Amino acid sequence: MDFFYNYIFLPIALLFVKYLKKYNKKLLIRESNVFKSWENLKDLPDNKIRIWFHAASMGEFEQAKPVIELLKKELPDIFIIASFFSPSGFNSQQNYKLIDRICYIPLDKKQWAKQFINLIRPNFAVFVRYEIWRNHLLELKAQHIPIYLINATKPSNKFFAHSFIARRFIKSNMHLFNRIFTIGESHSNYFVKLGLRYNVHTLSDTRFDRICKFVKESGNFPIIPKLLFDENELILVAGSIWEQDEDILIPAIQKVKKDLNVKLRTIYVLHEPTKENIERLTNKLGNYVLFSKLASHLKTQSCHILSEQIKDSDIVVDSIGYLLRLYGVGNFAYIGGAFGEGVHSVTEAAGYGLPIATGPNLTKSTDAQILKQMSVLASVKNANNLERWIKQMCINTSLRLETGIKAKDYIFQSAGSSKIIVRRILHKLKRRGIIS
Repeated sequence: MDFFYNYIFLPIALLFVKYLKKYNKKLLIRESNVFKSWENLKDLPDNKIRIWFHAASMGEFEQAKPVIELLKKELPDIFIIASFFSPSGFNSQQNYKLIDRICYIPLDKKQWAKQFINLIRPNFAVFVRYEIWRNHLLELKAQHIPIYLINATKPSNKFFAHSFIARRFIKSNMHLFNRIFTIGESHSNYFVKLGLRYNVHTLSDTRFDRICKFVKESGNFPIIPKLLFDENELILVAGSIWEQDEDILIPAIQKVKKDLNVKLRTIYVLHEPTKENIERLTNKLGNYVLFSKLASHLKTQSCHILSEQIKDSDIVVDSIGYLLRLYGVGNFAYIGGAFGEGVHSVTEAAGYGLPIATGPNLTKSTDAQILKQMSVLASVKNANNLERWIKQMCINTSLRLETGIKAKDYIFQSAGSSKIIVRRILHKLKRRGIIS
């Protein structure tokens, strides 16, 4: 397995990356800054317990945050190192106060993996979800450093899930973890069938804990004051949308506004709020206000005056990092991605008690599939389907509220995984004599 990985697969993958970064801006940025980001790792304190968290990108790191926050609460002097593959994760977490050092992970060449592990010298390593680097794991194992995989999921790709070669490779990698914490029974069953019975534990998504925290705090610290909206106004939050989502969302909303005598405002949150994407979206809209300008005006104007100025305006969010809190001002939500590779996270909207609509591709999200079975989530195929759903949510208040309660219960009743993971980490550190 190691021969195939290091002398056949990796050389091909590295050549592919070398070619692809000429055309992929994100990959070019990443590859140009990997070793530069290591400059922060040269003065790590020897007198502190170092725990390394690795996540692919921003979304996956959100699953690590509840664990990090609990660890910092239990051990305030613990030293947290966070690494990312994607620039979106690396750039978005620069100001996260509970990280002590942040960097890019190198590609998985043996010498780079060894150099990186020797540089950060972790006492413990936590990988998030599916971001698994074999040579890094092997080096950690060689140095007897415990490794946990949290929020583990079975492969969504049928080839990786069922082919003999892929299953052997996955099994070989998964054996390198001391413990694997999955997000549900079906995912645990997949790993158990690979022969990993004794180190697989079924939990729920740690992100549920973070969502619950934000939901509880949102009433005291709303990201947009409710005074900006009319009392009888309904807010649709369109989260993580792509161009395919815009193509059905905007016509559906326009038709609803034309047919119904309701006040409906939409908050548009693009998955990638680049200048080009924002320009494309705003060209399709009538009245709108950019979220950055709205936030700036809120510092200098009263809500009453500003409310009149944006009375008929939708809100277009032109930066990242706000979506989780924006669901707190919504009445229902549309989640993007399901007209492409797969729906984005639906759990944040559900945690705020919002009925949800999305496109047809739910294969990558167990939560979306469960919420659909619970009649919390509507999977629509076109603008007409979405229009009917929005009208139903606008007209049938009791249905909207009952659906929201079911959504919120699903999240809050599933919370608590982070505490279990932290207890396991602390227990492991105690057994190794690292903490008393």
